[in-house]
Amino acid sequence: MESVTGLRSVLEDVETVDDKTDLHNSQGQESPDPGHIEPGATISCNPNKMLFGSNDKIAHVNTTSDINQFLLNVYHERVHALFKVLHWPSTLALLKASNNLGDIRVQALESAIHFTSVCSLFGHELEDRQAILSQCRQRAEKAFIEAGLLTTTSFTLVQAFVIYLVSTTTTHP
Repeated sequence: MESVTGLRSVLEDVETVDDKTDLHNSQGQESPDPGHIEPGATISCNPNKMLFGSNDKIAHVNTTSDINQFLLNVYHERVHALFKVLHWPSTLALLKASNNLGDIRVQALESAIHFTSVCSLFGHELEDRQAILSQCRQRAEKAFIEAGLLTTTSFTLVQAFVIYLVSTTTTHP
């Protein structure tokens, strides 16, 4: 039970630093340690960022609605035909309905579908494939972080992550 409590405290999103960590700054002097943290300061320890990293810069590649529809069709023809994680008619309805709502879980699903679709294409089938692949992967990872993948109870988000994981093992040049 102690190990679970210790693990929980490590994975908390925000921690408070103890006064014991402030050995050098007791007289108001500047600490010589560049990694020094003031007592009472908060440290972000988001487990989702630990999983994917914290790269907030996403390479910008224009993805039009035509490309998005193309990638949905590729997913349906190449991936869904072999790997049935989703009920396709329900997924299409969900993606269409949520375009205006901005639900991050559905955005993660759509990003994972796009990433998997690009992974299943060859370079001659999609112009600028590598840039689009990188952008789709970064979008999916950012959506997983924002949706709180490691603490979610959302079935949609888990489906999106399974799709993402399968595609990371099948990427080809």
